[in-house]
Amino acid sequence: MAILDNVSLPTVNLYHILGTYKKALETKWKQYKVYRRTIKELSVLSNRELEDIGISRYELESITRKTCFNK
Repeated sequence: MAILDNVSLPTVNLYHILGTYKKALETKWKQYKVYRRTIKELSVLSNRELEDIGISRYELESITRKTCFNK
């Protein structure tokens, strides 16, 4: 049977955790801004123009969400 001596766990640094959380929030905020801008730009197109690029008006939000948020 082996006995573990000197087992060290990674130290949890509060600043590291907060920094990681901040970066995640910044990323989500940037994605949301791209999402809103894309929706705004596509919404002004006519149905004919949307049809030309292969999107129907009712698909705008779902397609944009998938593209901007990778979901």
